[in-house]
Amino acid sequence: MALKELSTRVAVLTALRDAIDIVIDSERVVLTSELTDANQALGVKQLDITLPNGEKVASASIGNSEPKPFVTNEAAFTRWVAENFPTEVMQTVRPTFKKVLFESTLAVNPQGEAVYIKTGEVIDGVVFSASAARLTLRFKKDGRELVAEAFNRGELEQVIRPLFSLPAELKSVEYLPDENLGDSIAANEALEPQSSGALGG
Repeated sequence: MALKELSTRVAVLTALRDAIDIVIDSERVVLTSELTDANQALGVKQLDITLPNGEKVASASIGNSEPKPFVTNEAAFTRWVAENFPTEVMQTVRPTFKKVLFESTLAVNPQGEAVYIKTGEVIDGVVFSASAARLTLRFKKDGRELVAEAFNRGELEQVIRPLFSLPAELKSVEYLPDENLGDSIAANEALEPQSSGALGG
């Protein structure tokens, strides 16, 4: 595949993936709400999901997740643990200081070690990773919208169509029941749908 064709495909698929993710999150919020209402009003516990031809492809249900603890005040929690379980508290470096130190005052020596540039001292426990190529894909301001418009006009057929020419053996792949709908935070709590011009919505 030519480099130009490959880069176009990556950009198109990235835009479509992001757009689809937004739509999925929004639709899951609505589905969760409506299924909850149906469960409370009519006792509906499970909904079969079918294709237009009537073939069942999945099911949806609503369940209550167990409450889980989380820390809202790290300092207060740490004080409580220190008072009750003093051996379980460790001294740590402040993340903000670590960020400043790593971004502006360190250099790497030929051995890959981190050096404090003001003194030349090697800092124990810190090394630099090896340099590696990294792909960064940046869309222009309306780039995703342009991709969506082209998709809606049917102009991306040659870019996308080869991806749907799947080997026959993939048809026999079976998925675990929990993977039918996937896991998403939107299934447990209402999220505000994000606005996007992608895919025309």
